[in-house]
Amino acid sequence: MNKLRFYRDDDNAPRAVGNDEENSALAQLLESDIQDDAVTCRELLERIRVIDQADAPLVHTGNSFMLTLTQKNATIGILSLDSDKQFTLDSRTVELALKNWLKFIS
Repeated sequence: MNKLRFYRDDDNAPRAVGNDEENSALAQLLESDIQDDAVTCRELLERIRVIDQADAPLVHTGNSFMLTLTQKNATIGILSLDSDKQFTLDSRTVELALKNWLKFIS
């Protein structure tokens, strides 16, 4: 189950909130690395669609996070010298979040 809430702030920027640590990291990834960029979101979704046929994990490096996806798991790593935290979610949870984010920003 996707535990995210989307909204637009006073500047009309897309925002996301997660209700636990993993979904909060996913929300931050959407806000900082995908932002209002439907093209990037679509490209990432297309790469996820064919992940079952890939020999290696899908890796997406953005502004603040690195997303690594396999057929089963997604790992969100923070790209900060101050943090080595990583969060693991089901890959389908991330895919659903990206689909919902795309609908929200489009």
